[in-house]
Amino acid sequence: MANYYVHSAAAGGNGTTWALAYKTLALALAGKVGGDNIWIAHDHDEANAGALTFGAPSGGFGNPVKVCCVDRAGSVPPVAADFRTTAKINSALGISIGVANSGIYYEGINFTAGVASAAALNFIFPHVGNCYLRFDNCTFYMASTSGSCIFKLGNGTSGAGGLVELNNCGFQFGHINQYIEVSATVRWRNTAVPLLGAIYPFIALRPVSNMGGSLEMTGLDFSAVPSGKNITTLGAAATAFKI
Repeated sequence: MANYYVHSAAAGGNGTTWALAYKTLALALAGKVGGDNIWIAHDHDEANAGALTFGAPSGGFGNPVKVCCVDRAGSVPPVAADFRTTAKINSALGISIGVANSGIYYEGINFTAGVASAAALNFIFPHVGNCYLRFDNCTFYMASTSGSCIFKLGNGTSGAGGLVELNNCGFQFGHINQYIEVSATVRWRNTAVPLLGAIYPFIALRPVSNMGGSLEMTGLDFSAVPSGKNITTLGAAATAFKI
């Protein structure tokens, strides 16, 4: 197990200290192994013009790479009291998280995909199946105001699989025709505000036709969703899908 550091305002280096911190998360993840810790500064504010794909080497369910937002002025290496929820990672295009046979745990990261003018982009996790992803205290924003942009929990490919755990995580939409597509095994728990902002899709969560998968929601408060909107649907085409 090794510790690495990420700070967008750093000079850049091998990531072994805050002074030598990586400037981007993609650089930090390259070459890491299961059990490594990647600490992202509380004031990290990463902007990317192109699409992003975040992966990690094999670590899987039992030994994921950990990516956590922490107070840069706290302990070195950080301890639980240093955890924060303010790191920002933005892409003007799509964001894909997770590669085959990998495991990544994210804590306190705010991800934003797209800009107002962007169309037909996806926010995908996992990007490739057979992958374990856990997100605690994270938010996912679709900045595009196009109705063709969607979140994907799973990549919508038959047999892709993947397990996604969301704990106190919320999604924000930019258009009422956007939604969260589900084709992985998803466990979403303990979230007071699962749908952020004031834009509510017609149907927030939609299974993919004939792809299988499951969606388990525990301790989510959807009471703010206005009448005329649906949290989810399970149509006849969603063969073998379970909610």
